[in-house]
Amino acid sequence: MGVEQTYLDQLNSNFDLGIKLVQKKIHKLEEEIKACERYISHLEKNLQSYDEEVNQLKDKCKVILGELKKCQDHLELKEEALVIQDNRIIQLEDIIDKLKSRIQELSKSNNNHSEEEQKNMAIPDILINIARALDRVESYFDGDTSFNPKNTLDGIRILLTTARELMQRNAQDAINMQGLYRIANDRINGLRNDLTTTRNQCLRRAQLLTLAYNNEVNERRRWWQIAQDRQTNGQRIALRKQNRINVLIGEKAILQRINQRRKAEAELAEFNRAFVFNRYQKWKGRELNSRQIILNLQNNPPGNMATIQDVMHTLAPLLAQLPNYDGQEPPDVYYQKLRNINEMARPLAVAGFNAVARCQVMINKMTGRFAPVPANDPYAVGNPAINTEPLFLNWLREKYREVMVGTNRSAIFALVNEKFLETDTPDSYEKRIKPLVQAMPDADALPYLFNQLPSDLEMRVRIATPATVIAFFTDLRNIWHESAGKRIQAHTIAPVNYKAQPQKDDFKIRLARDLAYTGIGTDDATLENFIYEELKKRLGGQTAHVRKSPFTPRSAYATKKVVRKVVPSKASSKLVRHCSVCGNAGHTKVNCPRLKRTKKVNYVYQNEEEDPEDSEDSEEYILEEDSEEEIEDDNEDDIDDESRNCYALKKKWCEVEYL
Repeated sequence: MGVEQTYLDQLNSNFDLGIKLVQKKIHKLEEEIKACERYISHLEKNLQSYDEEVNQLKDKCKVILGELKKCQDHLELKEEALVIQDNRIIQLEDIIDKLKSRIQELSKSNNNHSEEEQKNMAIPDILINIARALDRVESYFDGDTSFNPKNTLDGIRILLTTARELMQRNAQDAINMQGLYRIANDRINGLRNDLTTTRNQCLRRAQLLTLAYNNEVNERRRWWQIAQDRQTNGQRIALRKQNRINVLIGEKAILQRINQRRKAEAELAEFNRAFVFNRYQKWKGRELNSRQIILNLQNNPPGNMATIQDVMHTLAPLLAQLPNYDGQEPPDVYYQKLRNINEMARPLAVAGFNAVARCQVMINKMTGRFAPVPANDPYAVGNPAINTEPLFLNWLREKYREVMVGTNRSAIFALVNEKFLETDTPDSYEKRIKPLVQAMPDADALPYLFNQLPSDLEMRVRIATPATVIAFFTDLRNIWHESAGKRIQAHTIAPVNYKAQPQKDDFKIRLARDLAYTGIGTDDATLENFIYEELKKRLGGQTAHVRKSPFTPRSAYATKKVVRKVVPSKASSKLVRHCSVCGNAGHTKVNCPRLKRTKKVNYVYQNEEEDPEDSEDSEEYILEEDSEEEIEDDNEDDIDDESRNCYALKKKWCEVEYL
């Protein structure tokens, strides 16, 4: 009853702790709900401030629109001023056009006066004639002898005399006209100066008006851009504020849902607390009843409960199937088999089948050199009693090493030749090496194992300092998995492939040269086509080969079988010949099918056939792979090795069909 009271006290304390935890959780949830409410109120205040900012931005937009209207009015006034200036510019352009027309009139009067003088003057015409005469003299010097140069020179002298008289006559006229020309030049220069002054003034006014117009346009564009930017910024800010308001509204809705969920969880926690307390009361009663039933069963065991005899009866067939141990396999493997058999009795839940009984089952399976098993382990420190499965395994390992120490020489030789290969994993390596080191002491086996590893793995395993073979394999597995992605690349010797150099077969080349081949290409396809075409021209008939190509390998068992195929033919008035062997018409004894003779010419099986007009039947030869029906001479194999022309005989070839 003391135990029951202690258990009840423990259950009560656990229940009180559960209630306190639930209360703390409820308190925590309430604090979170209050924090959420505070955050919601803060968001509402932020929304109000955002609304005020939006209203302020709307007012700023209205002010900007008023300024834009004022700018538009100002621009309209400037446009009117620009219209007036444009009219002034047009008037100035009309004045300039009038001045230009006057200048043109003056220039025309000067031109007319000069034309009259030119008409009165004959000197230019004389000079032109002199120039032409000089050109003719020059052409005479160049080789033109179609005229007399003396006549040309006389004409030049006459022209020069006339020009001299005219020049003397016009010299006085020039002196008289010099004064008039000076007066005219003074008047022209004065008009030109006036025209230049007027033009400069007009250009200056036009530049000023253009500059004012461009400044006005740029100013108007700048104010329009400012207005557009302010309007766009206002819309963008308003849109951003609206998006922020929407986000805050969404967060508010989410926080409200979280608040509702927290309240629901608090209510559910309260309900669960009451429900757990009720279940606790029920399980408390069930526990008390179970303990009472256990006590009753311990004091009064029923007759149908399993005993140690039932356990041994269950394990007997399994133990009989497993042969007694005499060192035929490693101790770890045999121990695992015994352990599996012992685990088969665990579902029976027999208290008598404890660790000592399990160990005794394993001891009873020892025989030969491993029997009898001593009561204490002589190999362990302190000589403990062998009464558990792990202690039995330690004794079995040491006994196995002691018994097998005389036969481990071959294991050492095999162990020396082993290596951790590139394709190995720790499991495959352990499976291959462990049987070799099972009968060796750990201190003797570890140096061999270290030497079998690659350099990087060996260094890391040596740093781990495993004390036993089992620890060595465990450390090797851990280190190998840690270096995943950086596997050990073993140094392997690449095999040397000796490629045989094929010898050039010049049979086709020599055959093509015999047939007067003059081409350049020496590949197989070109030579074969030339040979076939040339042989068709020379033999004058269709050739057919029993093999698809005379240049490809053939079967050594190819024979020829004659199949009789009757073809109806027209009646012939010629004399019909009959075979003297079989008596049939259409062939003679030379090619009678009953003789079953084949003829081989170099590389081709062939047979002669008479003209279709002289035979009523046609024969079709079928190539078969039949070693039993082959009829050849003994020296044909020697003949095949010689290089001979397969087209040495000119014959008519028969039709051949391949199977």
